[in-house]
Amino acid sequence: MILAADLADDRGWKGPNSATPEVVELSELLNRAKIYPLHDRPENFRSPSSVSRKIGNLIGSHPSAPRNALRTSAGEVPIVNRFVDDRTPMKRQAADIRVRIRRGLL
Repeated sequence: MILAADLADDRGWKGPNSATPEVVELSELLNRAKIYPLHDRPENFRSPSSVSRKIGNLIGSHPSAPRNALRTSAGEVPIVNRFVDDRTPMKRQAADIRVRIRRGLL
């Protein structure tokens, strides 16, 4: 969620779609992560479509989003609020996660 919120923040909390290059790149990065065993992953695991949907849900949790915005979950709200309240440390954390995935540490 941190990486998806980071992308939403980069886009000014405006929604991308599944063909947005940054969404495709994030999908590919998430699929490199070792967090979930390969044999347990469904075919559409962290697909561009699912990444785009998650970003949309996070945008719906943003304080400036209309009350009847996209579906959100209780787990998304704290992540978005941290980006709103503590943007710089969250951007650093997202960058660190990206590096760790690329190095095969996550």
